[in-house]
Amino acid sequence: MKSHLNQYIEASGVRQDQVSQIRSSFEDIIRKMPNISIDPLEATIQIKKFLFRNGFSYQLSTFNIQDVLSKQGGNCLGLPVFIGTIMGELGFNPKYRIVVNPADERYKGECILFNSFNEEIPYHTPELATEYKYPYYFFAPLEHLVLDVDGGLLLETTTEEHEPTIGKESSEQLSFEEALSCIYKDRAVNSKDNQERRSLIQKGLELWKNNSQLYSLLIRNELLTLDDKIYEEALRDYDRTRRNDSLHSFDLFCFTGDKRFLEETLRRYPSHAQAIAADANLSQDSNEARFGFALASQCYANSAILDLGNFYTMYAERLAQLFGKERIVSVLRSFYDEKVGDFNYHLTLYKLTGDLNQFGEAEEAIETPYDQDLFEEYLKINKIK
Repeated sequence: MKSHLNQYIEASGVRQDQVSQIRSSFEDIIRKMPNISIDPLEATIQIKKFLFRNGFSYQLSTFNIQDVLSKQGGNCLGLPVFIGTIMGELGFNPKYRIVVNPADERYKGECILFNSFNEEIPYHTPELATEYKYPYYFFAPLEHLVLDVDGGLLLETTTEEHEPTIGKESSEQLSFEEALSCIYKDRAVNSKDNQERRSLIQKGLELWKNNSQLYSLLIRNELLTLDDKIYEEALRDYDRTRRNDSLHSFDLFCFTGDKRFLEETLRRYPSHAQAIAADANLSQDSNEARFGFALASQCYANSAILDLGNFYTMYAERLAQLFGKERIVSVLRSFYDEKVGDFNYHLTLYKLTGDLNQFGEAEEAIETPYDQDLFEEYLKINKIK
């Protein structure tokens, strides 16, 4: 059986010529550690304290071992897997729970900020946020990996505090191998190559066949590639493995269009920015829609993971109806530097402005069969040669 370190190296996609260096850097950390307790809880805290004392910290997008080592830190996936790898190499059997929306300090701060938005945004004259403000909070449900030690104590590893994770929407127990499935999932999310995404998703499912977010990713992938067979199979598997939380209810709304799932999402997680925007888009009351979009935009602008430019791209036509076309076109153009080369962005600008240069930019940015079909549909509708 492969060691915990070798499994993490493999899941991270470390290049063969870098493996010995990664292993050496990891083993150097092990050598520098003081004597570690035989008690799993005490050992976990000792390892965590050692890492933070020696420069490790929370790093938002860092989860692969090569990046955790080079940046001396990781996110809510990278740090717990890295600590679990150390534990495994020291003879422990690391176990995890994956929780959605843990009620940690970040979540509590997000709730306070969201309530202030609700109170301060004028209902009849709401203003849209047009630039990033303080992108620290999430305003979107995330899976959060925590170590399960000492008979069910869920230990947070991304801060220097050692308080157990208590409040959460859902929780599921994982082995070390199943936790590595999430590494493959995040690698697949970051991949721009369809075949590579499929391969990473399959490798992740081999480690954890009930990883619902891998099926969710596969569904979205096959929507873009127009593979109906794989899409239908993934949808059945997703339904089999989904949990009762806002992450999954919003997925189901996106996949089915059933507003009951959107209502369930907002009931579970009122500050879910994407759900707020989707609800505003469906509203027949223009005042409600304007307020909802303004509220969503503030959440996007203060999110460390959501893309404000994507918000404007996705809802541009409705926003133009509610706030004025010139205003929305101006905002969209302010995101040009980060969105140039994005098919949806250029097609959206074309739809609002009729600028054939943007149509040409959209053609050059086509990446998927879905993009191609959408582009050809607009060629026919607008009789463009």
